[in-house]
Amino acid sequence: MVGNEPHPRKQSGLYIAGLIAVGAATVGAYVLGFTTKDAELGDFCKVILGPLLSLVVCVWATDFYHRLGASKNLERDVGKAAYSTRVMLHGVYDVDEQLREASDTLNEGDVPTATKALAVAVAMTRLSLRHVLQTLREWESLSHSAVELGEHAV
Repeated sequence: MVGNEPHPRKQSGLYIAGLIAVGAATVGAYVLGFTTKDAELGDFCKVILGPLLSLVVCVWATDFYHRLGASKNLERDVGKAAYSTRVMLHGVYDVDEQLREASDTLNEGDVPTATKALAVAVAMTRLSLRHVLQTLREWESLSHSAVELGEHAV
């Protein structure tokens, strides 16, 4: 269903700069570990510091790409909800046109044609109401996700 994914927070420049800095520190730790003359410092950088910083970079990069994917999913969900809203609005215009046609033919005295136009308008109203329900579900789902995000942010 639309909106099941959490809303991503936009990454700040500090977030991206931190990712780059930790990546550079990882490379620096390995370079220091392999080029230093001190055996203890080299072993510490190669065995402990390098892998630890590599793990931090991997987790941070995974979070970064997850947020990018969640952002695209959110854009898709909002697009679906907006499309449903446009379909619903188009249906309302169609019903209005059918009712206008029924009114015109009734004013002309053609009752059977006016009755048919009213039956079509009723059918179109039912279809439009289904679109209204779908649109409400989609927007409610997006709003529910936003409420959950707000609760977790506090």
